[in-house]
Amino acid sequence: MNRIFDSMSCPKQAMELRRFTGIEYPEPVIRECNRYQNGRLATFQIYVKFRYNASWQGDITWLEGEQTESFESLLQMLQMIDRIFTGQSEERGTRVTKICQIAINSCEKGLVTGRVQNAFINHLERFKGTIGLADAMVRLFEAGVGENDSGKSLEGKIISEETWDSYRLGGKEATFLIKILFREHSTWQGVIYWRETGEKQAFRSFLEMIMLIASALESGKEESEFEDRFTTTNNREKARMEG
Repeated sequence: MNRIFDSMSCPKQAMELRRFTGIEYPEPVIRECNRYQNGRLATFQIYVKFRYNASWQGDITWLEGEQTESFESLLQMLQMIDRIFTGQSEERGTRVTKICQIAINSCEKGLVTGRVQNAFINHLERFKGTIGLADAMVRLFEAGVGENDSGKSLEGKIISEETWDSYRLGGKEATFLIKILFREHSTWQGVIYWRETGEKQAFRSFLEMIMLIASALESGKEESEFEDRFTTTNNREKARMEG
């Protein structure tokens, strides 16, 4: 969708999206569409009015349900779609963490699969697709995943060797550490760390974070020689302190 907006120069993008050094964003082929085709599960009509704050703002209409809602970011739009599929209401809870690791195991035709995990609260959740990734991260950051029955955070609990092994192995395609610093404009702002190359980049929205991940996967860039702090047991405490 971003590629289509750029080709039409409408709506205008208010700020240029950031990227990793020397990495270009993927450019999928745009083909002409002669007629609309409804989806087997659901059909959404999306009207993006603006592209401010490194994200999108507009309206989304669920055609089968004759329901229209406004959104202030791509993340908020994806959450609306997910609620329609799952039938679950939006939940907010006590935030228990600001960090996670995204381990990408496969990326075929733009469909990413992998794990969202935080070893320090023993949380690992598999995802498939962009909506699945957004849903898993929302549960980890905003819906209280990782709390015990008394509502207290589990941050800092003892980590099993099995959980740590899964965390330090990373993904088959790529591994990214995400740290959320702010929650403004109905999206997230933070830092993404590409573990295989050691490069960091700030992101101003979930959309920008996704584009950074997509460009890294598309690049096919060879892994750089660097010490991975997360592969050695002795560096656990250092990793925890650095987020």
